[in-house]
Amino acid sequence: DVPITTQRSPGHQQDFVNAVKNRTQPESNLAYVREMTLPMHLGLISYRLGRELHWNARKEKFRHDSEANSFLWREYRKGWDLI
Repeated sequence: DVPITTQRSPGHQQDFVNAVKNRTQPESNLAYVREMTLPMHLGLISYRLGRELHWNARKEKFRHDSEANSFLWREYRKGWDLI
């Protein structure tokens, strides 16, 4: 028998609701996930453009590359504006 050392997740949605109710950090910590997925997104942009890119981590933009920077966000559809 292997001892269970990690509790089974109640599921992503339920974990989020529990975290909000209990004011705790959910299992999917957004700060951690952002840092983990950022290199994959940047690599995908480089792949799509077919060239090497230079990332400025402080400004969170590609250096001197407006075409690559245009991949960092997209325009919201009508009715989904944040403001």
